[in-house]
Amino acid sequence: MKKQPIPKLCVLLLIVCLMIPTAFAAQKDDGVASPQLSGLSSFATTLSISSGTAYCESAAVVSNSGYSVALTMRLQRSTDQKTWTTIKTWDAARGSSPSLSKQYSVSSGYYYRVYSSANTFKADGTRLGSNWKASYIKYY
Repeated sequence: MKKQPIPKLCVLLLIVCLMIPTAFAAQKDDGVASPQLSGLSSFATTLSISSGTAYCESAAVVSNSGYSVALTMRLQRSTDQKTWTTIKTWDAARGSSPSLSKQYSVSSGYYYRVYSSANTFKADGTRLGSNWKASYIKYY
């Protein structure tokens, strides 16, 4: 019995189907690019502005019980979305799941974002890695 060759169209469809999940997995649901997480299982940063008050939140969770993370959250503003100036900084106590939730009065006529950094450490104090995440940009 002679084997039937696999049609080229079937091979092409198979390749496309295999690529689709990879393309969707590479997208971030928050729309903001950030590097691969180092030593963290999750890391989130959000910003909302209402009636002149910025509501800033950031949280990180380590991926291993022997790790800890130092979390810093910065509220930044810009006139051109290229150059950012930090107007307020908050730090969370180092731990396995630090979080920050802060409010700050802001002026109108600027773009705002929250930029957070999380440095992970092993139990012996050795720095494992550095992570960052920026929120959506809001104009107020």
